Amino acid sequence: MNAYSGVKARYYKKGAAIAVLDHAHALRNGFTQSQNVVSELSHENLGFYYHESNSSAEALELMYEKHKQVTGKKVRRDNNALFEHVVWLSEYQYSRLEMRYGQERVKQAFLHRLKRYAESVKAEFGFEPLGIDLHMDEGHIDDSGKFIRNIHAHVAFFNYDFSARRAPLRHMMKKGKDKNGKTHSSNPKFEMLQNLVHEQFKKWGFSRGTAKSITGREHLQKEDFVKEKLKTHKRSVSKLAEKYSELEQQLKAKEEKLSLANEAILQKKQEYKWLTEQVTKLSELKRDMSKAITQGCRAALASILGKQAKYSAKVTNKPR
Repeated sequence: MNAYSGVKARYYKKGAAIAVLDHAHALRNGFTQSQNVVSELSHENLGFYYHESNSSAEALELMYEKHKQVTGKKVRRDNNALFEHVVWLSEYQYSRLEMRYGQERVKQAFLHRLKRYAESVKAEFGFEPLGIDLHMDEGHIDDSGKFIRNIHAHVAFFNYDFSARRAPLRHMMKKGKDKNGKTHSSNPKFEMLQNLVHEQFKKWGFSRGTAKSITGREHLQKEDFVKEKLKTHKRSVSKLAEKYSELEQQLKAKEEKLSLANEAILQKKQEYKWLTEQVTKLSELKRDMSKAITQGCRAALASILGKQAKYSAKVTNKPR
């Protein structure tokens, strides 16, 4: 089984740097997230930050302020302010160490070694350490269905050497020439980072990673990842805004229909009230007419009976 240690390095301007450091923060409380994060394991992550800060992003802001105080100038906007190193260890060997010494002890020892690595990078090149975010919650599922952790840590540096008063990355990017006067095919300064990592973990049974681990195409392009995530979020926000506007228009149309319906109901209630009043009046008129008819019939009958009685009396009293 492979037992390697290595480092992958990228540099970022401030805009991208903030997003990268947000993603890397051990607490996973930022706005960017990796697709291969298992949130149930995020509590196993560990962070350590320099300059009495609570995150590498906060430490970066503090170094921006310090740079202005020391030099009297702001950091240039086109400056690659963040130099991020992703230090990785093979899961196979790391798990063996956990089985032997325990998870928490190995994790704390890993963090201690990362601090020593950050100090060695500063001593060798002058970069100012910002923080360390140890990730234990990323990985993949193998063919057998087992979750294989991607044991790694984000070690962040500010691209400025306050002692030498210069940005060391510019000088580090120069490949230099070999003894024959030819430019090196690979950058020996970047390869030195692999040596510094191996120096910290060789006693743990890890072999040195190859140089392509730093500059090879398989390196995770976090800036592209973060930019794509931001684009996705912007598209989602735009779609939500369009949906909100559409729903708002639909609601306004519904409210107008409801207002018209309420007016129609009010009109119908008024018509119903008027009709009820008319029915009441008609009922009263019917009652009065019925009463009048009844009384009129009684009066007519009484008159008829009266006339009949008079006629009968006359017949009876007729002379014979």
